[in-house]
Amino acid sequence: MPDVRPLSDLVLDYLAERPGHPLKPHEITRGINAALDGRHVGASAVTNRCLRAAATGHLVQVTEMPMAFAYPTGPITTGEGHTEQS
Repeated sequence: MPDVRPLSDLVLDYLAERPGHPLKPHEITRGINAALDGRHVGASAVTNRCLRAAATGHLVQVTEMPMAFAYPTGPITTGEGHTEQS
């Protein structure tokens, strides 16, 4: 049976299995597609989900160019000095 979880869950779960390891969106896309049974996700959609997750404190954008994201290994400190738990 194909995995029917939302893409945002697939992205977060994939990176959560590799905490602290920066990955580019196309690497995340390849990993997710390899794990899915017949379902295909696009790199643009994965990039959008990563940017949204980084904006809400669920992921860390490690670099802007090339763009790379990582699942945090600890609390994330926001620009206002607040600490968020992931």
